[in-house]
Amino acid sequence: MVIQKKKEGPVKQLILVFSLLVLSVAAHAAKEDHIHGQALLKMSIEGDTVNYLMELPGNEIVGFEKEPETTAEIVAVRGASDLLTYNEELIIFNYDAGCNVISQKVSLHIDDEHLDFDVEGEMKCGSPSSFEALEIGLFKLFPLLTQVNVEMITANGMSEYAVTKASPFLDLK
Repeated sequence: MVIQKKKEGPVKQLILVFSLLVLSVAAHAAKEDHIHGQALLKMSIEGDTVNYLMELPGNEIVGFEKEPETTAEIVAVRGASDLLTYNEELIIFNYDAGCNVISQKVSLHIDDEHLDFDVEGEMKCGSPSSFEALEIGLFKLFPLLTQVNVEMITANGMSEYAVTKASPFLDLK
């Protein structure tokens, strides 16, 4: 991930770097807690920037969790990777916040017979003071996904939420 220099003081830059480091370490540690139907979303919100890491289990994304072997499995993994890379509606903030995806990349992790898709991204928001809600768009794309566990770091501290397919919205007020 590229961290751009801002005209903010070194303390804010240090907080952002630390937040991203915590998110990254926690995302890799969470791989041990493989629960079917559930994904993990870690977000850091600072000013107009939202950074996020998602860990999505392969079974819920492509219907299997092993290393792809057949042509059909390889095609499914490539298609899902493209969908996750180029879809700007995986996480949707309320319209007034004016958020746009700046970058989004996908990596695959295969270990102990588990296939995971990791999505790392960044958004810029025109009016971060207008954050009211977000929608987890993943549920529309992947019907086997039933819950997304969200861990969010903001200026107010860290919060945890469980967002379900039945109620894909998270109130941020």
